[in-house]
Amino acid sequence: MLSCYKKKRGRNLSSDTALTAAHLRPGDKAMIIALDTTALGQHANKLMALGLLPGAEIRLEQRFPTLVLKLGQTTLAVDEAVGQLLKVKPKT
Repeated sequence: MLSCYKKKRGRNLSSDTALTAAHLRPGDKAMIIALDTTALGQHANKLMALGLLPGAEIRLEQRFPTLVLKLGQTTLAVDEAVGQLLKVKPKT
């Protein structure tokens, strides 16, 4: 999946590159490495209660009209602004 991203976006991404969930393409899998809890404010606790924690594996299902993330058996729809606050490491 990431090889398609590399070709279309012209970026040299490796599995060591830190991105945000908003950078993923539909079908890409990634592991959450950090959450920007200061920018998330009161929503941080809600997202963490839903399982968006460092170490969790997510899969981006769709990008438009909102980001849809699959986390285990849970499907979450989040704004792109929230997706930009989820730092992830792509899985190959």
